Amino acid sequence: MSDHQTVEITLTSFANKTTFLSGIASAIGSLASFNWLSYTGAIVAVAGLFISFVFQWRRDRRERKESALREKESKLREKESELRIKALLNEQMNQQERKDE
Repeated sequence: MSDHQTVEITLTSFANKTTFLSGIASAIGSLASFNWLSYTGAIVAVAGLFISFVFQWRRDRRERKESALREKESKLREKESELRIKALLNEQMNQQERKDE
């Protein structure tokens, strides 16, 4: 796992926890009639959701690219394998023809 992925996972985890805790703080603030607490909690919760969305979107985009690359690599290996088989068959046929002569 690269350093970039580690940082991304850490930030996503932090954003999720912050979102959850600010939602709880907002609910408690609303129940206790502390308007500033409920507003602050709501703002932090929305910001946390936005941050989580951004990192999830980036991860999804990266994973799609990696999947496409793996698929291309698989097709190239399959093609290489077919070409090697054909080359071996041609070599065997050439050896057989030499023996027959």
